[in-house]
Amino acid sequence: MTGVHWNNSLWSTYEEDYQKVAPFDDVLIIIAAYGGDPRQIERQYRMCERLHGMGKRIIYRIESRGFQDVDKFVQKWTSILQSLLPFGDCVQLNNEPNHPGENFGGPDWAAAVNYNAYFLRLAPALKAAVPGLKLGFPGLAVQQNEVNWWTACREAMELADWVGCHVYAQFENWDDPAWGRRYELLQALTDKPIIITEYGDSTPGRPIEEKAQRYKAWLEELPGQIEAAYCYLLSSPHDEWAEFVLNDKAIEIICSAKTQSQPEAKKKEAPIMPEQFTYAFEGDFVRFDRENPGLKLKPTSEAIYLSQGRAVQLANKGVLAYVPGERTTLHKPYRSRKKA
Repeated sequence: MTGVHWNNSLWSTYEEDYQKVAPFDDVLIIIAAYGGDPRQIERQYRMCERLHGMGKRIIYRIESRGFQDVDKFVQKWTSILQSLLPFGDCVQLNNEPNHPGENFGGPDWAAAVNYNAYFLRLAPALKAAVPGLKLGFPGLAVQQNEVNWWTACREAMELADWVGCHVYAQFENWDDPAWGRRYELLQALTDKPIIITEYGDSTPGRPIEEKAQRYKAWLEELPGQIEAAYCYLLSSPHDEWAEFVLNDKAIEIICSAKTQSQPEAKKKEAPIMPEQFTYAFEGDFVRFDRENPGLKLKPTSEAIYLSQGRAVQLANKGVLAYVPGERTTLHKPYRSRKKA
């Protein structure tokens, strides 16, 4: 399903936004439905009511901006979500909690462990208060230690009804497993439906129509486990986001994408490999065991490191079995550029 991220302002909605969104026939609209000012809540309700009347499926994004008292958070959001439930039942709980600016502790492993525990308390309480909600584990900020976050939050992802993913790429790395195809890393960790709640091209100076052509090609290759993907951004009053804002031509290109309709993909199981070739995952790197004679390396205490993207490339070639966060094995000896 092809979707778009709604205007990212809490207050500015333009009549032209409703005109721009019309070409998305079967589309989910992500709306940052923040609680607080009653006028804002009323505006959100009227906006969702109108979009629902246009036949749009809506995803809500609610946020706590740091760890909050669970009971108070649920009390704050219960009546709001109950009023919005007729227009859409999918809710993303927080957004990019691994980003330092979201006040959950940043990209560190300890912050991920704490967020996992927080989600495990908050999600059941919110679903009990608002029956019928389909809660999503949030999309994470790109290149902010997200693989470790996914690994630390596996219990939370298992509890969630779906898992969010953010994909941002630039220049020519749309086919890179660490960038444009980063959802493959998430597929290795969960069999839940994946919703790409934000995607975009941040290449400086690239025309939005050219970006849209890349979006189209990328959308047409998404696997069936990806339930939907939402382009960032429909409109914005902020100049800093101008390079992402879609125009009519870009929308036409994106909506022409022929997305796959497949059964949900199942979680990938790591193949059983010979035990003599091993590596251990450490942060965003893969460390190979220097003590293994099969690696044909100089006897030294230095570790060999591969970038996350390179590790995935080798895995795709059958050189190693790549399972983020778990010890696994090489399919065949990987020879370093260093010579013994």
